[in-house]
Amino acid sequence: SVAPSFFHHPSRTLPEFQSGALQGKLLLGSAFGKQSPVKVHSNLFYAELKILRGAKVTLPAEGRESAIYVVEGKIQTGSQGISQFSMEVANGTQDLQIEALEDSRLMFLGGNPVGPRFIFWNFVSSSEEKIEQAKAEWAKGPGDPKSRFPRVPGDETEFIPLPPNS
Repeated sequence: SVAPSFFHHPSRTLPEFQSGALQGKLLLGSAFGKQSPVKVHSNLFYAELKILRGAKVTLPAEGRESAIYVVEGKIQTGSQGISQFSMEVANGTQDLQIEALEDSRLMFLGGNPVGPRFIFWNFVSSSEEKIEQAKAEWAKGPGDPKSRFPRVPGDETEFIPLPPNS
């Protein structure tokens, strides 16, 4: 357990790097041969990348799970186009191969593998059993004093039911 803390790191103290058509700034962790001064408590990384249209780049995961989020522009990974406000998650700890279909601004992030995740609607867990428990509790509706899903103050009348299993 670590006590909450805050440390300001001016932008000029964050490592910048360039490789061909790729420009980057490392916000957290270590990547691209750089180390951020921001203290982290795991092997995570978080970088802002800018890539010029037409450039093809390999983003190194360095044995970690990773993902790329498109802030502006459009990229392609394999045959899949990834548009603005979308995220592509790498397969396991594989490096991400991308091509910029437009000048793009990206966030590249990741960390140590955490194992498989199960997703249903708004529920994400490493346990299918916990997903089923959450579904059962949600299906009862809000308001039960023992529920982990209490009523939302100011929005006591609306309830969004579970979507059908898909």
